[in-house]
Amino acid sequence: MALTASATTDVQLDIMEKLSFKNQNVFRKSFERKNIHYVVQYEENKQERMLNLLHKVPGTSIIYVRNRRKTEQLAKFFQSKGIPSDYYHAGLTNKMRSQKQENWINSKTRLIVATNAFGMGIDKPNVRSVVHFDVPDNLESYYQEAGRAGRDEKQSFAVLLYNDADVSDMQKRVEVNFPPIEKIKLVYQALYNFLEVPVGSGSGAVYDFQIVDLCNTYNLKPFDVNIILKILELDGYITISDNVFLSSRLKFLLGGSDLYNFQVQQENIDGFIKVLLRSYEGLFDEYVSIYESEIAKRSNTTIEKVVQRLNYLNKLQVLDYIPFTDKPQLTLLRERLPIANVDISTETLANRKKRYVMRLSAIENYVTSHEHCRNMLLLKYFDEIKTERCGTCDYCRERNKLELKDKILDDLKGRVISLIEVTPLTVEEIEQKVFTVSKNKIVAVMRWLIETNVLKLIENKYYLK
Repeated sequence: MALTASATTDVQLDIMEKLSFKNQNVFRKSFERKNIHYVVQYEENKQERMLNLLHKVPGTSIIYVRNRRKTEQLAKFFQSKGIPSDYYHAGLTNKMRSQKQENWINSKTRLIVATNAFGMGIDKPNVRSVVHFDVPDNLESYYQEAGRAGRDEKQSFAVLLYNDADVSDMQKRVEVNFPPIEKIKLVYQALYNFLEVPVGSGSGAVYDFQIVDLCNTYNLKPFDVNIILKILELDGYITISDNVFLSSRLKFLLGGSDLYNFQVQQENIDGFIKVLLRSYEGLFDEYVSIYESEIAKRSNTTIEKVVQRLNYLNKLQVLDYIPFTDKPQLTLLRERLPIANVDISTETLANRKKRYVMRLSAIENYVTSHEHCRNMLLLKYFDEIKTERCGTCDYCRERNKLELKDKILDDLKGRVISLIEVTPLTVEEIEQKVFTVSKNKIVAVMRWLIETNVLKLIENKYYLK
């Protein structure tokens, strides 16, 4: 069997085809979560908005962000406001991740600020709110992460905050995630040169590998190289261990004046500490990703001596050094090809890009739409038709303010449908015929009838479907 938390009809069919199912056979529950109130809010000051939410909605919460540094910054902010908070991301050691997760599950920590690395396999029933500080890449991810709220079937909130910068960022993601073929080939060539693999050799070879060394050697950007290595992996050129994308971590425990006094007393290691401080920002405030090979290069020494000095400073409690014990590895699956023969499938890449754009457009529509029930938008994306709005999302709450009670709504719906059955009409024409009802209420009913697939709008006139 094949199991997934969320999949559109197309993805379900693709899974069954790839796994050679003899017959199409899908068991699925409705995607509707009636106890979750979906809220999308435009907000420039997201921190204050989240703080306000946490004061209004008691209980355990998750805040999802897109990068590791932000997890630590926000957790620190909420701690300063008296909310027991912690952070979680894939760059932590297994022991640290397990401890943070356990504290949150046992409610010792009320709030966890996390990247999408958090949540897989977690089934905490009493999560009252899930907040997305940043807009996810797609509705599948959003639905899964938001769905970690309210598994005890009690009232819970899924809140997504966005602003103009988020919308602009979404539009840039396509270009960033799908670099041109020339750039991919450039990294391919740099990688094999760095590993000193000649053309025609290398198939099956395994190397200890850290991205930062490749980037420093050829003046490449780590973010770009990360993406391109994943593309090369998908095309079957290489495999990479997860910790290729991770690093050791460091934070100074001594404050500025105490550290200065220590440096005066320990002249033999003063220069090394200065290298650390010049190489990385924020070492006094948070754990920062470091690369021993990079420090060795700047200190004009070996990686072994860098590790010795870091362990020495760690033992004296000058700093906290968290090394990654498993060496990241890269395996070459094919022999090195001449650059002209490197075949990155443009068709495959184009198809991936097309799917990515479609999914990104769907969540952009979900975020920026203010004329549809959030629950209905989600269900429609997963090919589930819902004819009644949820009544609790941000759109429905605004619509409820129109005070269209059920009886009035049903009466108005009937009158509108009977008029359009005779001939297609504009809103203004309907308003003239139903003059006892305000235009706002008529417009609200027309939107509702379109959402529920009763009417369609063509050139300003409403028709029955």
